[in-house]
Amino acid sequence: MLLTIFHWNRAKINAYRRAWKQQSLIDVLIEAIEESYDAGLSPEDYHISEIKERISKQIKIPEQQAQLDIILTDALIRLIYHYAFGKVVPGKLDPDWNFSREFITEDPVAKLQQSLTSTHNLQLLLHEYNQYGPFYQGLVKALAEYRQIQLYGGWQAVPPGQVIKPGMQDPRMPLIKARLLASGDLENSYDNNNVNIYTEGVETGIRRFQQRHQLD
Repeated sequence: MLLTIFHWNRAKINAYRRAWKQQSLIDVLIEAIEESYDAGLSPEDYHISEIKERISKQIKIPEQQAQLDIILTDALIRLIYHYAFGKVVPGKLDPDWNFSREFITEDPVAKLQQSLTSTHNLQLLLHEYNQYGPFYQGLVKALAEYRQIQLYGGWQAVPPGQVIKPGMQDPRMPLIKARLLASGDLENSYDNNNVNIYTEGVETGIRRFQQRHQLD
Protein backbone atom coordinates (compact mmCIF):
# COMPACT_ATOMS: atom_id res chain seq x y z
CA MET A 1 0.00 0.00 0.00
CA LEU A 2 2.77 2.44 0.96
CA LEU A 3 4.65 1.67 -2.25
CA THR A 4 1.54 2.32 -4.36
CA ILE A 5 0.65 5.60 -2.64
CA PHE A 6 4.23 6.87 -2.76
CA HIS A 7 4.59 6.40 -6.52
CA TRP A 8 1.01 7.40 -7.31
CA ASN A 9 1.73 10.79 -5.75
CA ARG A 10 4.78 11.18 -7.98
CA ALA A 11 2.70 10.58 -11.11
CA LYS A 12 -0.18 12.91 -10.40
CA ILE A 13 1.19 16.02 -12.06
CA ASN A 14 1.25 15.41 -15.84
CA ALA A 15 4.32 13.16 -15.86
CA TYR A 16 6.07 10.81 -13.50
CA ARG A 17 8.82 12.37 -11.37
CA ARG A 18 11.68 10.03 -10.55
CA ALA A 19 12.44 9.53 -6.87
CA TRP A 20 15.86 7.93 -7.38
CA LYS A 21 17.46 10.38 -9.80
CA GLN A 22 20.75 10.55 -7.88
CA GLN A 23 23.07 7.60 -8.41
CA SER A 24 24.52 8.27 -4.97
CA LEU A 25 21.15 7.38 -3.42
CA ILE A 26 21.11 4.09 -5.29
CA ASP A 27 24.67 3.38 -4.16
CA VAL A 28 23.68 3.89 -0.51
CA LEU A 29 20.74 1.52 -0.90
CA ILE A 30 22.82 -1.15 -2.65
CA GLU A 31 25.41 -0.99 0.12
CA ALA A 32 22.68 -1.34 2.77
CA ILE A 33 21.16 -4.31 0.95
CA GLU A 34 24.51 -6.06 0.68
CA GLU A 35 25.22 -5.42 4.38
CA SER A 36 21.87 -7.00 5.29
CA TYR A 37 23.51 -10.39 4.66
CA ASP A 38 25.60 -9.88 7.81
CA ALA A 39 22.39 -9.37 9.79
CA GLY A 40 20.99 -12.70 8.63
CA LEU A 41 18.83 -11.35 5.82
CA SER A 42 18.95 -12.30 2.13
CA PRO A 43 19.90 -9.51 -0.30
CA GLU A 44 17.88 -11.23 -3.02
CA ASP A 45 14.73 -10.43 -1.03
CA TYR A 46 15.49 -6.79 -1.86
CA HIS A 47 15.98 -7.24 -5.62
CA ILE A 48 19.76 -6.77 -5.48
CA SER A 49 20.49 -8.72 -8.67
CA GLU A 50 17.71 -7.06 -10.65
CA ILE A 51 18.75 -3.60 -9.45
CA LYS A 52 22.36 -4.14 -10.49
CA GLU A 53 21.34 -5.58 -13.85
CA ARG A 54 19.04 -2.66 -14.67
CA ILE A 55 21.64 -0.10 -13.61
CA SER A 56 24.30 -1.77 -15.74
CA LYS A 57 22.11 -1.26 -18.81
CA GLN A 58 22.01 2.53 -18.20
CA ILE A 59 18.37 2.66 -19.20
CA LYS A 60 17.07 5.88 -20.76
CA ILE A 61 13.47 4.95 -21.58
CA PRO A 62 11.17 6.75 -19.10
CA GLU A 63 8.94 3.72 -18.53
CA GLN A 64 11.94 1.56 -17.63
CA GLN A 65 13.34 4.28 -15.39
CA ALA A 66 9.98 4.40 -13.59
CA GLN A 67 10.07 0.62 -13.18
CA LEU A 68 13.54 0.85 -11.64
CA ASP A 69 12.25 3.58 -9.32
CA ILE A 70 9.48 1.31 -8.08
CA ILE A 71 11.87 -1.61 -7.57
CA LEU A 72 14.27 0.58 -5.57
CA THR A 73 11.50 1.96 -3.36
CA ASP A 74 10.10 -1.51 -2.77
CA ALA A 75 13.57 -2.71 -1.79
CA LEU A 76 13.96 0.16 0.68
CA ILE A 77 10.54 -0.39 2.28
CA ARG A 78 11.08 -4.15 2.56
CA LEU A 79 14.53 -3.69 4.05
CA ILE A 80 13.61 -1.25 6.80
CA TYR A 81 10.43 -3.20 7.55
CA HIS A 82 12.39 -6.43 8.00
CA TYR A 83 14.92 -4.64 10.18
CA ALA A 84 12.09 -3.29 12.32
CA PHE A 85 9.89 -6.40 12.59
CA GLY A 86 11.74 -9.33 11.02
CA LYS A 87 10.51 -11.49 8.13
CA VAL A 88 8.28 -13.78 10.16
CA VAL A 89 4.58 -12.87 10.28
CA PRO A 90 3.57 -13.63 13.91
CA GLY A 91 -0.10 -14.18 13.01
CA LYS A 92 0.87 -17.10 10.78
CA LEU A 93 2.65 -18.78 13.68
CA ASP A 94 0.01 -18.00 16.29
CA PRO A 95 -3.56 -17.16 15.21
CA ASP A 96 -4.17 -15.63 18.65
CA TRP A 97 -1.39 -13.10 18.24
CA ASN A 98 -2.86 -9.73 19.22
CA PHE A 99 0.16 -7.46 19.64
CA SER A 100 0.88 -4.92 16.92
CA ARG A 101 3.25 -2.03 16.29
CA GLU A 102 3.16 0.79 13.77
CA PHE A 103 5.76 0.71 11.02
CA ILE A 104 6.23 4.43 10.41
CA THR A 105 4.20 6.42 12.92
CA GLU A 106 4.42 9.78 11.15
CA ASP A 107 3.33 10.45 7.56
CA PRO A 108 5.11 7.53 5.81
CA VAL A 109 4.97 9.02 2.30
CA ALA A 110 6.45 12.32 3.50
CA LYS A 111 9.15 10.46 5.42
CA LEU A 112 10.15 8.43 2.36
CA GLN A 113 10.22 11.54 0.20
CA GLN A 114 12.40 13.32 2.74
CA SER A 115 14.79 10.38 2.95
CA LEU A 116 15.37 10.53 -0.82
CA THR A 117 16.36 14.20 -0.89
CA SER A 118 19.99 13.41 0.01
CA THR A 119 22.28 10.50 0.79
CA HIS A 120 22.56 11.77 4.36
CA ASN A 121 18.81 11.59 4.89
CA LEU A 122 18.64 8.11 3.36
CA GLN A 123 21.44 6.93 5.63
CA LEU A 124 19.56 8.36 8.63
CA LEU A 125 16.43 6.43 7.68
CA LEU A 126 18.36 3.18 7.29
CA HIS A 127 20.21 3.77 10.55
CA GLU A 128 16.92 4.40 12.36
CA TYR A 129 15.60 0.96 11.52
CA ASN A 130 18.70 -1.23 11.60
CA GLN A 131 19.56 -0.58 15.25
CA TYR A 132 19.15 -3.70 17.35
CA GLY A 133 19.79 -4.57 20.98
CA PRO A 134 22.40 -6.77 22.67
CA PHE A 135 20.44 -10.00 22.15
CA TYR A 136 20.19 -9.54 18.38
CA GLN A 137 23.81 -8.37 18.21
CA GLY A 138 24.75 -11.66 19.86
CA LEU A 139 22.82 -13.56 17.20
CA VAL A 140 24.58 -11.61 14.44
CA LYS A 141 27.96 -12.38 16.01
CA ALA A 142 27.11 -16.07 16.29
CA LEU A 143 25.90 -16.14 12.68
CA ALA A 144 29.24 -14.72 11.50
CA GLU A 145 31.11 -17.35 13.52
CA TYR A 146 29.07 -20.24 12.13
CA ARG A 147 29.43 -18.92 8.59
CA GLN A 148 33.19 -18.90 9.14
CA ILE A 149 33.02 -22.50 10.32
CA GLN A 150 30.99 -23.40 7.24
CA LEU A 151 33.54 -21.67 5.02
CA TYR A 152 36.24 -23.99 6.36
CA GLY A 153 34.19 -27.10 5.76
CA GLY A 154 31.95 -27.25 8.81
CA TRP A 155 31.83 -30.57 10.63
CA GLN A 156 30.48 -34.05 10.07
CA ALA A 157 27.83 -35.71 12.21
CA VAL A 158 29.17 -38.03 14.89
CA PRO A 159 27.70 -41.54 14.45
CA PRO A 160 25.74 -42.94 17.42
CA GLY A 161 27.30 -45.59 19.63
CA GLN A 162 28.22 -46.49 23.18
CA VAL A 163 29.11 -43.82 25.71
CA ILE A 164 32.76 -42.76 25.49
CA LYS A 165 34.46 -42.02 28.80
CA PRO A 166 37.81 -40.32 29.50
CA GLY A 167 40.74 -42.58 28.72
CA MET A 168 38.77 -44.78 26.33
CA GLN A 169 39.60 -45.27 22.65
CA ASP A 170 36.96 -44.92 19.98
CA PRO A 171 37.07 -44.42 16.18
CA ARG A 172 34.60 -41.55 16.56
CA MET A 173 37.07 -39.42 18.53
CA PRO A 174 38.62 -37.71 15.45
CA LEU A 175 35.14 -36.47 14.48
CA ILE A 176 34.46 -35.26 18.01
CA LYS A 177 37.81 -33.48 18.15
CA ALA A 178 37.21 -31.87 14.74
CA ARG A 179 33.81 -30.67 15.95
CA LEU A 180 35.30 -29.15 19.11
CA LEU A 181 38.12 -27.53 17.13
CA ALA A 182 35.68 -25.96 14.68
CA SER A 183 33.63 -24.39 17.47
CA GLY A 184 36.73 -23.19 19.34
CA ASP A 185 36.21 -25.46 22.32
CA LEU A 186 39.38 -27.51 21.83
CA GLU A 187 42.92 -26.17 21.78
CA ASN A 188 44.83 -26.66 18.53
CA SER A 189 47.69 -28.24 20.48
CA TYR A 190 45.88 -31.49 21.36
CA ASP A 191 47.98 -34.68 20.93
CA ASN A 192 47.76 -35.82 17.30
CA ASN A 193 49.35 -39.12 18.23
CA ASN A 194 46.31 -40.05 20.32
CA VAL A 195 43.60 -39.26 17.80
CA ASN A 196 41.32 -42.08 18.96
CA ILE A 197 41.77 -41.52 22.71
CA TYR A 198 39.42 -39.48 24.90
CA THR A 199 42.17 -37.40 26.49
CA GLU A 200 42.04 -34.88 29.32
CA GLY A 201 42.26 -32.06 26.79
CA VAL A 202 39.21 -33.40 24.93
CA GLU A 203 37.34 -33.68 28.22
CA THR A 204 38.09 -30.02 28.94
CA GLY A 205 36.83 -29.07 25.47
CA ILE A 206 33.62 -31.03 25.94
CA ARG A 207 33.00 -29.36 29.31
CA ARG A 208 33.53 -25.98 27.69
CA PHE A 209 31.07 -26.89 24.94
CA GLN A 210 28.52 -28.04 27.51
CA GLN A 211 28.87 -24.87 29.55
CA ARG A 212 28.42 -22.64 26.53
CA HIS A 213 25.23 -24.48 25.57
CA GLN A 214 24.04 -24.79 29.18
CA LEU A 215 24.09 -28.58 29.04
CA ASP A 216 24.49 -30.70 32.16
